Amino acid sequence: MKRWRVSRLARIAVLSVFVVMSIPFSGVAVAEETRPLVDPILQTSATFDLKSPPVNCPEDQWLKIETPGPTGDGPETYTVSKSVPRCDSTGEATVTVSIEIYGSNRNMVSFEIEGGRTGAVYVKGGAGPEGLHGNLYWYADGGYPDGVTEDWDLETPSGLGISHVGFCLCADAAVQKNWEFTAPDAFAGEGYDYKAYYSEVDPADATFDPATDWLEVALTDDNGVYAGTTYHDDDTTIWWKWVVYDGMNVVFESAVDGPETLMLDGSPYTNDFKLCLKAWLWNTPELLTLLFDEIELSAFYALEDPALAENGVGWTEVVLDEDDGSFYAETLFECGTEIWYYFEVSGYSNGTRYYNNITPVLSEVIAGSATVENVFVEPRTLKTFELTACVEPAGGTYYAAWSLTGDDPWHVVELAPVPGEECLYSGEVQLFEGMEIYWKFYDAEWSTVVLGPETLEGATMVNRWERTGVTRTIGYWQTHPCMTELVFDSIGGEIDICWTELDSIEEVMAVLNWPQMSGAPRLSNYHKAVLQTSRQLVAATLNEGLGSTMPTYNGMSAKDAFCEAIDDKDITTIRAIGELLGEFNNSGTEEWLPEWTWDCWVAADPQLARELAADGWPAVRGALP
Repeated sequence: MKRWRVSRLARIAVLSVFVVMSIPFSGVAVAEETRPLVDPILQTSATFDLKSPPVNCPEDQWLKIETPGPTGDGPETYTVSKSVPRCDSTGEATVTVSIEIYGSNRNMVSFEIEGGRTGAVYVKGGAGPEGLHGNLYWYADGGYPDGVTEDWDLETPSGLGISHVGFCLCADAAVQKNWEFTAPDAFAGEGYDYKAYYSEVDPADATFDPATDWLEVALTDDNGVYAGTTYHDDDTTIWWKWVVYDGMNVVFESAVDGPETLMLDGSPYTNDFKLCLKAWLWNTPELLTLLFDEIELSAFYALEDPALAENGVGWTEVVLDEDDGSFYAETLFECGTEIWYYFEVSGYSNGTRYYNNITPVLSEVIAGSATVENVFVEPRTLKTFELTACVEPAGGTYYAAWSLTGDDPWHVVELAPVPGEECLYSGEVQLFEGMEIYWKFYDAEWSTVVLGPETLEGATMVNRWERTGVTRTIGYWQTHPCMTELVFDSIGGEIDICWTELDSIEEVMAVLNWPQMSGAPRLSNYHKAVLQTSRQLVAATLNEGLGSTMPTYNGMSAKDAFCEAIDDKDITTIRAIGELLGEFNNSGTEEWLPEWTWDCWVAADPQLARELAADGWPAVRGALP
């Protein structure tokens, strides 16, 4: 700490020294000496009482501290703060000056400046016996930096000591911070407000108060770039964010950035933020509008690669607004942001979701000032229905039909013969991946059971069905005499089983109900084989009456081959034909009986008919008793 003692006799010598050294001050000894200071030699008059600023010290830089007198035995301390211009003319800041008056005659003073510097210091003492009322003492050099303390030891004869201390101040030079906020092209002239905010308090700190600690940066529009400048004390740490308003509503708010420490030797600093607009667009395909009475579409994005995230990622939903079948939404991102995203579409009928599809995750970098559009193209599945049927279709055409519910409405696909392929019919329809459907094959008199459900996956899917015809087993014909008689009558009331002809329903039922002959000791193995194959032949002949085609054996019809084997007493062939006919009679048991037979089987089993009707077979309903 410097300490000077100045006596009245030495004062003239001191003044002489200042006269020799005095070159009028033109500014503070800082980088940009722009603030005028005082030449102390010009203010040596005893009449100068510090009531007004010295020459060349503007009013807004002048600070005078009065020291009214002793208040106790110890030193007297006075502290005053004032907002003064910065030394580099970049606004104002608060400077705090503390002085301490001490010594036996209050003739010693020290001072300390916080947040600025002074180009001159003026000290006024009390009146003495020579009548030098208002004697002025001073010290001035190129400026006192922040935190430096200076002491004077003034000899004042009256003992009244120091009465006033004055300073010509400027605040420390500021760190310049430039802010630039670039808006998307599509937002130009749309009335949005662009704001930047900074805080000198960490927003993560428990003491942070958003209402008072966020300080707004005044931004002005310069052709789509919103710019502003702020000034900060050296070694200031800040956090900041960017916000876009539509009236009172926040349409975008960036994450908090920082911390950043601002230093004079790095000034000026610039924060620039470019905002990009991303659009999400999807037009509802006509097929979906026909299938569903409500369509929902959402998009989701994440800011990190889900394939690399060990604990999963946070997906943000984009709510798309629907307008006459078109879905649209916009989101704002900092330009250069990489996102990962996917779409999800759902279709509803009567409040039940029947269709749901989630696209694969894609990624992109949001860049450029133009709008970045994502058009959702719904993945489709080409669904092919193939029917193998060597039976000519009733009505001339085979069909496939698919449904979302297994009930009405059914959507019909006409099947056409495949050129060059015997007995093969095919048709196709474009559906959407992720749909769950039921399906069936049918003609004018025949239908499969309802099949499914299945979920469509991939670009293509094929559903195949082989129609061997409607068949029923020996056991069915045994236990459904109404059906047996109905079909027997439809084929002319006669069945030839090679070794005899059955021309009554009683004879047919008698053959069908013959017990298995394997345990009959009085029949030879040959006769057992003939009787077993005859029963299968009766069932197969009835199945032909349902529209099925009896298989062949070595190029002959099974019946003709059976007759020939009987003539030859060829037990091996007879047994083989019996097995072939048994397989045929079991091959089509899940096929639906022709509609012309339904009155008969509904009467025989009305409860089953009701269950089938409830499962979606409207034709059955009409046959219910």
